[in-house]
Amino acid sequence: MEALETVDVQSIVVETVSKVFDTMLTMDMDFIESMSQSYLYGNRILGSINLMGRVMGIVNVQVGSDFAQAMTAAMLGLEPEETGDDEAVKDVVGEVCNMISGGIKSALCDAGLDCELSTPGLTRGKDYRLDSSPMTRREYYTFYHGDHLMLVDVGLKLSDGEGIEEGNGEAVADASGGQVMNFDVGGSVCAAVRDVFDTMLDMDVQPGSGLPEPGGGQGRIVGSISLTGCVGGRVNVEVTEPFSRRMAGAMLDLEQDEIDDPEGVRDVIGEVCNMISGALKSDLCDAGLTCRLSPPSFTSGVDFQMESLFLSRQERFVFYQGPNPIVVEVGLRATDPSA
Repeated sequence: MEALETVDVQSIVVETVSKVFDTMLTMDMDFIESMSQSYLYGNRILGSINLMGRVMGIVNVQVGSDFAQAMTAAMLGLEPEETGDDEAVKDVVGEVCNMISGGIKSALCDAGLDCELSTPGLTRGKDYRLDSSPMTRREYYTFYHGDHLMLVDVGLKLSDGEGIEEGNGEAVADASGGQVMNFDVGGSVCAAVRDVFDTMLDMDVQPGSGLPEPGGGQGRIVGSISLTGCVGGRVNVEVTEPFSRRMAGAMLDLEQDEIDDPEGVRDVIGEVCNMISGALKSDLCDAGLTCRLSPPSFTSGVDFQMESLFLSRQERFVFYQGPNPIVVEVGLRATDPSA
């Protein structure tokens, strides 16, 4: 605990942000020490990366959509109005998040707090909020460039040691893209979803086809877990806000309208996401693709889209409990041992 508490996270973040924007984008970023906020307003993009190992955590980098365009233009040597390539914008925000997280990881490893980084996840939209599992330290930093703000928040806690496999480096060296591409993701996910909803919630779910129609302003909540090891990736489990309260009621033996605690709902979604991801992890490990899981994070709101970046394989599965859709997204990639 003392080693984590004495790490100067602020100096690490400020130095890393300054270096990344100077070298990658030729932009000056000023740190506003007196300002601490957790989210921006309006149309924005949030890149998120998990840290896993002896220290667990999350790094979120949030910018407005207009600043994301300006960052991409600076990277590509274009004017902001010329960056019409949405993929380029996502790649730049993801890479900036990677580099800032990499600076934090390096400093933590130097302090004896070894960890790995997950692949980045990206959330875009006008109405959403990201929450993570409780952390020992949670700090928020605000930067600006001209009229643009950028928020960086970092959550850290020491691991209890669960899921840290010895000899993981050998497993990474033996992994291959072919193993990842041939792994039966659908069989693993379908079995896990049906088992979890049956045993935990006493609910029967059935596989669906296609994607559910947009909810017409109906809120959604997504539980997300990252994987690192010889296979990296991310698992998202999405349900509507009303169904999330029904799930919480089923677990807590309460009526849906008696559930008014958002934290309690997140706990239930987190446990469901943990169990589905845990079953997938077990099957991956049985196939020789050793990995560990991050604590869950939660994205909730009405207007947002989520995407996992830099993955070789992404699949989406839809299930229904009555009229209620359950969407499970899985993205995987073989980890490069030289990275």
